[in-house]
Amino acid sequence: MKVKSTVLRQTILNATTDMIVKGGIGAVSTVKVARLSATTQSNIYSYFPNKQALLLAVFAYHQQQMIGALSPLISDTLTPKAQVTAFVKGTAEFGLAHPETIQVIASFRSQPDLRTKLPTIAESKFFSDLFKQLATYQAKGIIRHMDLAFLADSVFLIISNFVLTTQLDQNSPAPVSIDELIDLIGHLLFRSNSEPETRG
Repeated sequence: MKVKSTVLRQTILNATTDMIVKGGIGAVSTVKVARLSATTQSNIYSYFPNKQALLLAVFAYHQQQMIGALSPLISDTLTPKAQVTAFVKGTAEFGLAHPETIQVIASFRSQPDLRTKLPTIAESKFFSDLFKQLATYQAKGIIRHMDLAFLADSVFLIISNFVLTTQLDQNSPAPVSIDELIDLIGHLLFRSNSEPETRG
């Protein structure tokens, strides 16, 4: 049996990432990935049985990179506002340092045929803990009573848009500051004291 190389596997993931960032998911082909990875197409298939498996492995890699950075930010000791602030700030800062990860995740989540094949909330301790915390805030009437997955998607889209537009022209000021981003997302999530409570 052929011994697999973790270095080559990562090289393949990196090459696929580069293709997605530059041309979108539709631009990926195993022939091109093999060429960029300085390997053969048959080698690609020895690591990934088909193109979809390769694509999902790329998503899993980048999602794990983000989870590794954000997991320490989930805390039971912070107030809801402080927790949201820490999480938005941490995600934005991670995104600015690793824009390709944010772009890859956003690309996959915008593809209906691939989105249904992505890991579920229940399959990730990080997302399970995060959504449990959000559900607690919601039960206490602190954040809006809307579908939590929809709210979380909306927050991620705002942050990813901030990251990607900031990266478009690094010589120009960011479209908004991180503090303004936090304020915007706070208005999206938190109910005002005068706002009537509604349940979806």
